[in-house]
Amino acid sequence: MKFFGRLFGKGNVKPTAVLGSFPPITKRYLHEKFGDYSKKPTPGKGGKIFDDAIRAWNAFEYDKAFDLLREAVAAGLKGPERSTVHSLLGRIHIKWGQRDRAVNEFLKCLEMCDS
Repeated sequence: MKFFGRLFGKGNVKPTAVLGSFPPITKRYLHEKFGDYSKKPTPGKGGKIFDDAIRAWNAFEYDKAFDLLREAVAAGLKGPERSTVHSLLGRIHIKWGQRDRAVNEFLKCLEMCDS
């Protein structure tokens, strides 16, 4: 759980976007340990776009989410949210059958988690 603590620690990533693949007990643990970040806006212009992208992702609007995620990066989104963007972009590429692009996005995400 050390990795998740670093990833979801207070003030870091909003777990709502990435929790979909975790079992309910893990979701409950992360929520109890680190709180609910779904009501706190992400700072900056890129942050607002990121929040809109997460809403589109949660509504299964992947085309819209893809465009908004790209726009958030272009607007200068920084911090842990940027690694979440690359993770979600990778997942969208997988859904679209674009394996090579997905691998590149996942590698970008992992590079950001290591730093």
